[in-house]
Amino acid sequence: YPGNAETDARPFPAAAPPLKNPNYALPATPTPSWEITPAEATVTITVGTYTYNGAEHKPAVTVKSGDVTVPEKEYTVTYADNINAGTASVTVTDNAGGNYTFTTKTETFTINPLVAVLKWSDDTFTYDGTAKTVTATVTNLVTGDKVTVDGYTGNTGTDVKTYTAE
Repeated sequence: YPGNAETDARPFPAAAPPLKNPNYALPATPTPSWEITPAEATVTITVGTYTYNGAEHKPAVTVKSGDVTVPEKEYTVTYADNINAGTASVTVTDNAGGNYTFTTKTETFTINPLVAVLKWSDDTFTYDGTAKTVTATVTNLVTGDKVTVDGYTGNTGTDVKTYTAE
């Protein structure tokens, strides 16, 4: 009879066919309804160690109901501040009306700064009475990133001695 076999979580109306025994009668409108309720699910977020690399960092997200992996269409994963060094977050939210239910879960994670390398230009000069200047450049950068070194002091000298640039 129609409406008696379903798989999704939602209410269903059912209809009974006429009885095949004339000794019995059904009420005029025997339309019971029945329901499949959503299964409880658990969210697991696996946060790793991350270092800035110019790309998004996305901790692994798993949603399970027992041993069953919940399909991705059942939930939404959103990331915030997950590119640059600092604190980032991932949030997993249940999509309403699905076959599974769970409480929204948010985890924060840290993206560590990439260690840049400061390289100084020539640092040994022979005295000739003229001012000598050293300059700094930064290497070990993510392709496309630019870093400048501004405002350092102690990088120019004329007399014979050891200088310290800061």
